Amino acid sequence: LSPNLSWNNHIDYILRRANQSLGFLRRHLYMATKETKLLAYTALIRPKLEYASIIGNPHQKYLNDRLESLQNRATRFILKQYAPVSVTQLKASIGLQTLQQRRYLARLSYFHKLFHSSTEFRENNVIPPPRIFPRHDHPNIVHIPLAKTNLYKFSPLLQAIDDWNGLASEIAQTTNHDTFVSLLRGSL
Repeated sequence: LSPNLSWNNHIDYILRRANQSLGFLRRHLYMATKETKLLAYTALIRPKLEYASIIGNPHQKYLNDRLESLQNRATRFILKQYAPVSVTQLKASIGLQTLQQRRYLARLSYFHKLFHSSTEFRENNVIPPPRIFPRHDHPNIVHIPLAKTNLYKFSPLLQAIDDWNGLASEIAQTTNHDTFVSLLRGSL
């Protein structure tokens, strides 16, 4: 974050490093198979795009689009598809999720661990809502505190709580973490 609380400098830094790595892969793996290129992308570039994404996830769409555009370019490189073809279909063909979906899964996975394993976290940070509507809400719903600033409104904890409250009841009530993650992936 910059002194004016903007994510621009951080995103620029991430994209610069990831673009350098993508250029390296393009120069050295241009004749490799798509499996090798995909493995190289997931091992060398995607971790740079997702580093600390649970707490460092900008809420502005244009910043997320800039990150996603690098994954789109990498997808075209992996599949050697530079013709005007839908990148969404290309990503689906090799099993790549969008970075936004991966951040969503990571954020909810982390919140699930906090909610179901840390009683201290629950006692200090989780406030039950004033009322629960059983037809619409699940029993593990968490009260979202009033946010007067965008900095707090789009903070990682409030984003996680908002996502958590939007889950289906059968997913949110699952206490086993592996089952929770598989149900969550199936719901996307």
